[in-house]
Amino acid sequence: MISKYNVSLFKRGGFLPLFYFIVLGLISPNWAQQSILLSEIPIGDGVKDSGSKLMEKDHGFVEIISGKYPESDTVYIAVHGYGSRGYEWVHALRKMAETGKKTMFYRYDWDLCPKIISEKLSGDLAVWQKHSASNPYLIIFSHSYGGTVTTSFAGIYTLDMPAEIHSIAAPLGHHLRFSEKCGYEDGTIFDSTFTLANGIKHIQWRTAHSSDGAFRNLETDPQIIQIDGSTVHQLPAAFPDGRRLGHNWSVTYVIDQYFR
Repeated sequence: MISKYNVSLFKRGGFLPLFYFIVLGLISPNWAQQSILLSEIPIGDGVKDSGSKLMEKDHGFVEIISGKYPESDTVYIAVHGYGSRGYEWVHALRKMAETGKKTMFYRYDWDLCPKIISEKLSGDLAVWQKHSASNPYLIIFSHSYGGTVTTSFAGIYTLDMPAEIHSIAAPLGHHLRFSEKCGYEDGTIFDSTFTLANGIKHIQWRTAHSSDGAFRNLETDPQIIQIDGSTVHQLPAAFPDGRRLGHNWSVTYVIDQYFR
């Protein structure tokens, strides 16, 4: 048995990450195929390199290893958007992991349609739950196309873990890409028949249409939609210091609001 004293020795000696990997492999070989150390994804001047490291990972869950033994009552999951370079998530992932809660980044193939990706996410979560020792509260933050994926997922959710889904700057209303590529009429995925599954708390964080570089040239704001039971937060057009609060920066703003 590993005592707290022995764990502290590992921490002082700098061997905790290696030790953590060994124990993780012994007790739960299928729990997560990939991981990355928090120290490998710094912010600041190296943030774009950090983003590249995240996006180089294979599709599926990537655990962010903070050097702490993660608490199992809550799990944070981050879901990126279409064409993401990953850097917009570095600050957010660090905030999540530094709480001591289990934190994972979800990689997926954005060339697939939202429904297919959401079904894959559901299946991957079911596998993860099977090899988890508890049924934690899931808090999922998703951005842009990822928000469309997780909202679709919110309609088919069947796991016995309560889940809170945050959709940030996501085109939930409509988008021509969905019509051209996925066959949705007029680019609309979520019509009046869409409902949230039991146990799902759904929150929309909408950027200001005129400030969002991904949406401002569209005639109508693709974020606008009415989903029964969903809570909507309207983001300001700028940060308090005057910087434009655009599409990618919305992730940082929401995370800072959530963890303040």
